[in-house]
Amino acid sequence: KMASDFLESLNDRYASEKMYKEMGEHFKANKEKALKLNEFLKEDSYGGLKELLERDAEKKKIANRFSFEEMGIDKKIECIFADLDFLDFAGAVVGRKIKKGEIKVKRFKHRDYTLLHDSDDVKPGIVFFFFICSGWNGEYGGEKVYLGGKQPLICMPEPNTFYLLKKQEGVREFVRYVNNLAGKNAFIIVEGKLE
Repeated sequence: KMASDFLESLNDRYASEKMYKEMGEHFKANKEKALKLNEFLKEDSYGGLKELLERDAEKKKIANRFSFEEMGIDKKIECIFADLDFLDFAGAVVGRKIKKGEIKVKRFKHRDYTLLHDSDDVKPGIVFFFFICSGWNGEYGGEKVYLGGKQPLICMPEPNTFYLLKKQEGVREFVRYVNNLAGKNAFIIVEGKLE
């Protein structure tokens, strides 16, 4: 059974005021203004999301820009990442009130990618993303890369892994080409902008 909201789904190790504070301090202290949390959700909640890897989705492709599958916002994703407690959690980490989030869900498999483009959103802001996969090998490609900061931030798809970051002005992002070594493997990325 899927947990009804964010706090019931969040791994207990992160679910305390003390941890929120520690994460906030870490976020402020590191130059990238990024926080990575492994095993973000409890096993059963994450298991419920992994079922989405098998779902049908709509292929989106413009040859010199991107190729991936766009998935609808499933209730299971919404009740975690659109939950008010999730917004409070993100706000506690970044140190300001967050009122709303805008979520997209994309699936990447062999031959999928996104490229840098002039129309990219380069406005600064708080963003998050969360990987859903059964396991991923670095040789497959598929890393989410942020360019334009002091150094590139390279985020490998890892199961049940959450990133929260403060995107600086002019920073652009892309997802590296998923090559044939991936075989039938796929990953989902739930990404959002928080305001």
